[in-house]
Amino acid sequence: MWDSRARLCRAVGVVYAAALALTPASSAQAFDLKHTQGGLDVRWAVPRVAFVVDPRLNEAVASGAEAVADAVEPWSGVAGAPLLSAATGPVSPMPALDEKNSVLFLHDFAAADGALAITIVSLEEATGYIVDTDIVINANHAFAVLPAGARASSNSPLVSTEGSSQSVSSQVFDLTHVTAHEIGHSLGLADEAANAAALMYPYTRAGDASIRTPGSDDLSGIDQDYAGADLGSGSAQGCGGGASVAGRRATHFSSPAALLLIVAGGWLASRRWRRGLAPVAILLATLLLRPGRAQSAHPSSVEATAHVTAATTAIVDGVFQTTVDLSPRTCQVAVCPAHATARVWGGTIGGITQQVGANVVPGPRDEVDVTFQTDPRGLAPTTAVILAVRPIAAASP
Repeated sequence: MWDSRARLCRAVGVVYAAALALTPASSAQAFDLKHTQGGLDVRWAVPRVAFVVDPRLNEAVASGAEAVADAVEPWSGVAGAPLLSAATGPVSPMPALDEKNSVLFLHDFAAADGALAITIVSLEEATGYIVDTDIVINANHAFAVLPAGARASSNSPLVSTEGSSQSVSSQVFDLTHVTAHEIGHSLGLADEAANAAALMYPYTRAGDASIRTPGSDDLSGIDQDYAGADLGSGSAQGCGGGASVAGRRATHFSSPAALLLIVAGGWLASRRWRRGLAPVAILLATLLLRPGRAQSAHPSSVEATAHVTAATTAIVDGVFQTTVDLSPRTCQVAVCPAHATARVWGGTIGGITQQVGANVVPGPRDEVDVTFQTDPRGLAPTTAVILAVRPIAAASP
């Protein structure tokens, strides 16, 4: 017969599992985390992560290597994250899955498009554990180490750090700020568009160096991502001291859910767990079971909705790239092609997933919103640009 402690631990686990399964993938807090395709949080499982800085960065930007070190230092060891370091050294000419975490300075790097910089995170799909990360500073833009606290002029426009503009800007951006933002991505944080005070806010201005270190929102994200992580063994400690062989599934409890879990704990602790577990689970289902939100695009730019019929991933310039075959389902322009293809940076090969910037890689049977690019000579198949992805679980039948 189980002793009371074991029975209590198992009962708490059942209540927690019910809340975990029923909680939607949205969050009351502003920060956002990177997740695997299966919903696991993305994070490191080692105590130290070293970055190697491309010597070309220091040649192109005065004190560039020092700026990278200054960008890394405030993230090091915070809220349970690994200790970080950065030093100049030999790097591969392109990003590579080589277990060397590089900060590269590259011209005309296709995966970066028009972004100021881009982070390529390689992870184990089964666990969410990061195995390699490369940051590419886009040398098509102008960078400098601006005076600390420098402010942009009042008429300076917001520029997306992850943007796709093809124009080469002559305006100067703060290397420390841009690198610090990308370091957040390399630790497992996603962009946070709802909080302009956060370092993970995906916009900046030329001439602005006012935000260079993680704020409270960024640190809260790291705290949630690395809560309970044992970086020495790559495991997370569970109830009763057991170890998990995978990362934590994304959990974002609403306030009512948290209250109900507290109430459930009280019922269980008072040995009424047999009577208390069922009504608590029902109430959790009532309050927490809400439909998830799909990623969306601006309606005016969508020319069609299509199904992904096939997806193939290969390595291009050291980065995973996925080619998807599309079958348009609904057309919002005069004529749509019967078939199209699209290419997205990122994907999965041999159990390793690469997340490239903010790209979302669709899989077979997913539904996507697209716009088309047709070869005017008619010599190539119609290509599409994916504007939004709705995974199969969220797509309409």
